[in-house]
Amino acid sequence: MKKQVIKRGQHVYTYYRLVESYRDPDGKVRHQTIRYLGRLDDEEAANVRRQLREGSLEPYQTDSIPTIKPHSEPHRPAAVPGSIPLLWRPVSFTSMCFDTSFTSQWMVADHDTLFMIGKGSARVTIRGHAANMDAQQILFCPEGAGVHLGNAGHEPLELFRLVLQEIPIDADYLLATTTSAKLATRPSFLSAVGKGDWSESAAILHIQSPAEIRRLCGELNTYSEHHVHQPLQMLGFYRSFYELLQLLCMETIVTIKNDHLTFEQIIQYVLTHYRENLRRDELARQMGVTPEHFSRLFRSYKGCSFSTYLSTVRLNQARLDFQLSQTSTDTIARRCGYSDVHYFSRKFKQQFGLPPSQYRTSPKQYAACDIPLTAMLLYLGIEPAAGYLDINMLRRWQEHFWPLSSAKPGGSSSEAEETKPYLQLSHLENLPAPSSEWIQTIQPDLLFAYEDYPNIGQLNEYAPIQRLSLEHYNWREQWLWLAERVQRQPQAQAWLQSWDIRLEAARQNIQPWLAKRETVGIYKIVAEKVYVYGNLRSMGGPLIYDGLGCEAPESVRQQIIHKGLLNMEVPLHQLDHYAADHMIVIYYPIEHQDREPRQTPLSVMNSPWWNQLPAVQAGNVYMMDPHIFYGFDPFSQELQLDQWLQCLASYLP
Repeated sequence: MKKQVIKRGQHVYTYYRLVESYRDPDGKVRHQTIRYLGRLDDEEAANVRRQLREGSLEPYQTDSIPTIKPHSEPHRPAAVPGSIPLLWRPVSFTSMCFDTSFTSQWMVADHDTLFMIGKGSARVTIRGHAANMDAQQILFCPEGAGVHLGNAGHEPLELFRLVLQEIPIDADYLLATTTSAKLATRPSFLSAVGKGDWSESAAILHIQSPAEIRRLCGELNTYSEHHVHQPLQMLGFYRSFYELLQLLCMETIVTIKNDHLTFEQIIQYVLTHYRENLRRDELARQMGVTPEHFSRLFRSYKGCSFSTYLSTVRLNQARLDFQLSQTSTDTIARRCGYSDVHYFSRKFKQQFGLPPSQYRTSPKQYAACDIPLTAMLLYLGIEPAAGYLDINMLRRWQEHFWPLSSAKPGGSSSEAEETKPYLQLSHLENLPAPSSEWIQTIQPDLLFAYEDYPNIGQLNEYAPIQRLSLEHYNWREQWLWLAERVQRQPQAQAWLQSWDIRLEAARQNIQPWLAKRETVGIYKIVAEKVYVYGNLRSMGGPLIYDGLGCEAPESVRQQIIHKGLLNMEVPLHQLDHYAADHMIVIYYPIEHQDREPRQTPLSVMNSPWWNQLPAVQAGNVYMMDPHIFYGFDPFSQELQLDQWLQCLASYLP
């Protein structure tokens, strides 16, 4: 019998289930749930344990619950001051099918939405970070969050989409007397999304019972919209819905009370304490298993012995130290847990093919986990071994940069052009993504990623990683940070100097227009929603407001820029509060791939609220290329400047 503790706000609930152990084909010990017992108090749990010992409780019985002491009165959860209890109800349940040729679709959740896989595997991109999702995972997309969804495999992909809606109810309503009582507050899996406000981003969550979840999704999928309005069919639909939601709540953030460390905690301990004298026997003791069993577990999970894994972690850290410092080999060896420098040098050469003395000056192989970082590497003249590159921007790269075979560095008389890279870019259409499998096989010298990149800790096992905070570094600082780590500081500084000269010339050119103090707003339209941008990162904000000194509307300055926000979603009927004399519009079209046709909402740009905006009536709306205005790397900003100056040409003498 397994005990699971779920925290919901200030409340703690204890659930129990019966499991049985088995070994999979690889010899791994697994557990499968054979019966859910629900929430039990200590006395009820002891009663179940007694019945199991006596053999009076049938573990596989499903049509009745174990004999337990009933509550003397219905349980009423303690009220939280100022809180409003919530019930959840299903808005819709649909299946979505993607064939193998379908690449990606952009979606924005109108309500909190769950995506579960029926068949195949999905490619999910969240805030520019791409990851594969299989049947062992679900995707939770909070209201307002956007994701790209596509087919990641060689067979058709079937996705189940469950849309949820909160229903506020009276605080005195007796919540715990129905099946939905356990789900009355916000489902617990929402807190697994990550740090900060859970509603800001989608997240992929791991599950333990994919077969049971697929079964419940299959049941929900059998109910048509017509049948759900029939009483008996409606009860069946809601039963399956609440069973599914309860299962997800129990599986995604359950905390199993145990005196021993889990295998995942052991791995995290190794990654943190690799410099120390770690011994297998001591780690096995902390895990509560024998050393021999620990070794078998480790090899089954990681595919190598514990000593090999520890050596890989240490040597990867040494690789990082050799690249980012001039520290002696002796010191680096001791830092990484090796007391004998000769043994360290021998292990290093066995792992990477070069002794430490030669590795420092050898050519390096880099990879990037984000589009802006990949673009920055390219602009520094470095072709990454893996990365993410907008295929629509690749053509522009090929048009603006000279191939390596037909140009010589330094051949241009322009100071700005001298900083441009000389690369053969035609084959970058097949640039591999830095998946965990690729990184484990290639073992690049450095992997660059933003701090919120999914599963970044797992990738750290195979290659040295340099992480950057997207929130705390502006684009110039990111550019110099990356250049320093790939030994291209002079080129980066030279480009910044030439860029500042070009910006000053552009400001002088548009000075007659700037003197009019007319405001400029930046508006992104996606999924028929409008987002107003400030001066951070995407959509040209750094160039328009900081680089050229264009004036933002007062509401944008007060509500977005001064508060340090990237953007703000603004309802159509409030858009006039953020109106500007000139509107830069970046429009992302959306396509629906639902099984049943959806009614297309009223287009933003055909709405009366949009048409009454001063800039729209004056014809001062500029539709920009969404691929160019997405990035904030040097090349993207150069193209953004060209487009904006073309828009202003008619206003200049």
